[in-house]
Amino acid sequence: MESKMTKNNKLSFLSRLIRKLNPLANSYAKAYQIKLKNKYQEYINNFLENQEHNKVISRNDLRAIKVFNAKNDTKNALSIYTQEILATNSNNEPIILMVKLLSLYSSYLPLSSNARYKTLKLNNIFEKLILAHVSTMSNEWQEDIKKLIETKKELMLQKQNVVDFEVDVQRNFYWNLTQKVVDIIQKHVEQIVEIPHNIYWLIAKSQILLNESLFYLKQKNQYSLAKIIDYEHVSFINANTYLELKETIINSPIINCNSYLTHLSETSKYIRLSDLPPITLFDIIKLVISYALLIMWSVIIITPLVQMIIKSFDSNSIQYLTAVPNNGLNNPWYFHYENLFIGTQFRYWLTNSIIIATSTMTLTVGFTLLLAYAFSRFRFPGRKKSIMAIMIIQMVPSVAALAAILVLWKIFVQVSPSSSNKQILSIIFLTIIYTGGGLTGNTFILKGYIDSIPVDLDEAAKIDGASTIKVFTTVIIPLAKPMIAIVALWSFIGPFGDIILPKLLFGSDSDALKQYTMAAGLFSLITGRTVLQHEFLAGAIITAVPLTILFILTQKFLVSGLTKGAVK
Repeated sequence: MESKMTKNNKLSFLSRLIRKLNPLANSYAKAYQIKLKNKYQEYINNFLENQEHNKVISRNDLRAIKVFNAKNDTKNALSIYTQEILATNSNNEPIILMVKLLSLYSSYLPLSSNARYKTLKLNNIFEKLILAHVSTMSNEWQEDIKKLIETKKELMLQKQNVVDFEVDVQRNFYWNLTQKVVDIIQKHVEQIVEIPHNIYWLIAKSQILLNESLFYLKQKNQYSLAKIIDYEHVSFINANTYLELKETIINSPIINCNSYLTHLSETSKYIRLSDLPPITLFDIIKLVISYALLIMWSVIIITPLVQMIIKSFDSNSIQYLTAVPNNGLNNPWYFHYENLFIGTQFRYWLTNSIIIATSTMTLTVGFTLLLAYAFSRFRFPGRKKSIMAIMIIQMVPSVAALAAILVLWKIFVQVSPSSSNKQILSIIFLTIIYTGGGLTGNTFILKGYIDSIPVDLDEAAKIDGASTIKVFTTVIIPLAKPMIAIVALWSFIGPFGDIILPKLLFGSDSDALKQYTMAAGLFSLITGRTVLQHEFLAGAIITAVPLTILFILTQKFLVSGLTKGAVK
């Protein structure tokens, strides 16, 4: 039992996931709908099957009834109302069944000549079912049904007076038939429970007008009523009928009028969740192509990542080239991670990278903010020339400065030639180089962003008594958070991804390996005589953790900054 429930939960989860990923499914939601209770549905189905078994109707008739019911009486307007008001009464299944049969008996939806013929044929079938069922009910019911059937010809000759225009005989008949049917239902239900006068006729009338305004007037063929019916006129009458129904039914304490009126007013089984027009076949084709391309690119991107994760835990694999052959031992799944920390200088690389990246990010963001704010808000001698110098420096490639950086390192390391202090000196030197290299471009970008912040906000804060520092911390920084987040992200990722500078400055001997940052250290694992390819994969996965965490935190501040900027 538990396994079956688990399987059902998994299927339910998959179905929900597929629905969320399906843009077509997400465009629609099921409309609010009240349904007949299961006991009434079963009672109706059993009755129909018994009549088919007793040869009152044929198997084909039974199928036709189900199809007609699915198209013409989807709301079960009269049956649902009867169900709700008789909820406290027992043994009311026969009345619900009679209301349902009479509703179908008076339903009319002739969209074509073929539909008209089927409607007339089904009308005779429903008549047989009504007579078969009423024979088990009271004499008063039998007399009323008998009179209803006998007056069919008279109903065809009577002109309905709901809308003042000429209509065809068949439609005229069904309007009058519906009024007779609801009068009978109203009479017998009133004997059981107190209900508003004429309520059934208002419900039926509202549904007929709704169907005609929604279906008939949209049919652009010879059987359409659009040629003789004014759409605005029918809609106006329908709206007034609905308001009258609402005022009448709201006085009934035995039914949830709001829920029932919502059920009646929904024009479709589904509600569009978007204001965009309904999707066309061409849009679906474009959507399928777009999703196919997205899935293809996702597979291309995700496949190497998944393979990298799997191989980093595959301690006995010899699939990839390696200078150290597999020794046939059954190593634990964490073997490569263990060897990464014990057999290499990875812990030094990780420590160096985090310290340098964090320091660089902090210094770069701090100095860049001050410089960008000064260039954006203050006017001082040499301001334009300084901005121009920043632009020119930005145009010079960083590779051109490698020789100068190498000379500076030689001078810098002479301050303390002992190997114990080289570790600290390398961290300080790289932090200074990375910070200086990031200032020019980030200052220019952040200045442009601060320029977009209205100066009126600064002036308003100063009028309230804020100092320049207060304006900077309470106005500029909160509004500049989106660009600050980007600068911080770039400044942190830079030291992690740099290979050239650490290898150029520190060399490649065993002592120099401790001074490497992450990218240079991992690169050393796949070069040289000993290739530790699996350890390289494990190190790459661990390296992704702080970068991913920073991206998540930065994204949070990015959204926060945009929101505050919009409010301001």
